[in-house]
Amino acid sequence: SSEVRAAGLVYIFQGLSASEERALQLAMQRRQRGQECLSRYLTLIKERPRRQSESFVETELVDHLGIMYQHCPTRDNKLTAIKKLSECKDRKVLKLLALIADPTTPLKEVVKAREELPSIVPGGSGGPVGLFIKDIARLCGMGFGGPEMLVAILKIAKDAVRREEQSISQAAISLIQSLIASFPGLFLCVAADLVDLYKALKEVQSDRTSATTTTNTTSWKHDLTTNLLEVFFKAGSMAKEAPVARAFIPDLERICTKDGSPAQAKIAMRVLGALCGGGDMTTQGSSSSSSSSS
Repeated sequence: SSEVRAAGLVYIFQGLSASEERALQLAMQRRQRGQECLSRYLTLIKERPRRQSESFVETELVDHLGIMYQHCPTRDNKLTAIKKLSECKDRKVLKLLALIADPTTPLKEVVKAREELPSIVPGGSGGPVGLFIKDIARLCGMGFGGPEMLVAILKIAKDAVRREEQSISQAAISLIQSLIASFPGLFLCVAADLVDLYKALKEVQSDRTSATTTTNTTSWKHDLTTNLLEVFFKAGSMAKEAPVARAFIPDLERICTKDGSPAQAKIAMRVLGALCGGGDMTTQGSSSSSSSSS
């Protein structure tokens, strides 16, 4: 299940060195670039019949074939399979490839697309196109980091925060941060869960505030909150599309004005900028000032 795989992934992530974390991040970034490349490739194929300038589309597509080859090299080191795939008129093939290119596609659908695609492309699964399709699915399709997995990791993080398990909390939130930095589209799948996690973290911080609270305890919770705010910023424009993230604006304003540390306030301001844009951000700030003065 996703829960079991998520628990295993968080456990492994806890033991990674800084260089190993970086290697994992680079692997995720390569997959994301492959997805973008495949998505652009599919767009060019779909636009071909609608564009007035056929020669322009062909030139752009041919140029993109070389880029595609860099991310998904063919087994015979030639562009033949990529060109043949671009000539495919089967809408089902293009639809399944689009699922592979989308990081928010549920794992079951990714697996189904991987299994089905090689057998329906020209030449079958053993032909050049079929073999190339298998490589595309392997290099571009989401595996461990799909939406279900991210939801499960968020649940682990929330439970660990409430139990004040520092190591698990830190590993889970760092993993979430890496996934959303690499695949911003996933943010829309888990925006509400991220806000819930932030609120759970704030509740634990306020509940445990006492004379017996150690500096170390306060420090790691502060760092977790900072990392969680970074997740919203790394989501970029995706954050703006999530209504629940926009509802998070009052919390961000409080972080800027009274609840957060200087480091957290700085990140919160950047998140506000991503959510509101320049003009809206000014308006939001003005309204906050007005309400404060009143």
